[in-house]
Amino acid sequence: MKWVFLPVIFLACAGGHGRLRIEGAHYPVSMSPFLLGKDGRVKSLHIDLQPTGSFEHKKRFWGMLYSWVSLTGDYNIAHSVNEQVEAAGGQGIVNLSIEGKQCAINYFFPLSVLPFWPGCTRTTIRGEIVR
Repeated sequence: MKWVFLPVIFLACAGGHGRLRIEGAHYPVSMSPFLLGKDGRVKSLHIDLQPTGSFEHKKRFWGMLYSWVSLTGDYNIAHSVNEQVEAAGGQGIVNLSIEGKQCAINYFFPLSVLPFWPGCTRTTIRGEIVR
């Protein structure tokens, strides 16, 4: 019986759910080290593009019913992109990455197994601002 219980205590059914958007950004954003220039050419980091700063934005996404139902909904980071790129004197963001980690509330076993227990995901969005 103890071997059955051991894996169950590490179960965390709770989690966050939401959609990240970048609609309305005044600058191009890429998850690769490349951006498309105004002339239609592909520009590469450290060749055509030079880093001027780093971009970082944090957000918690909440969900219920084992993260099927989003309590956060859509979240647009365009304002943060515009603000940080302008402050760094950049022209865009490359190497955008999204990291998600569980919140501590997800590990309150046995509550996290209940469908009405809210779940959370800590999300960090990072990238390199370039010129």
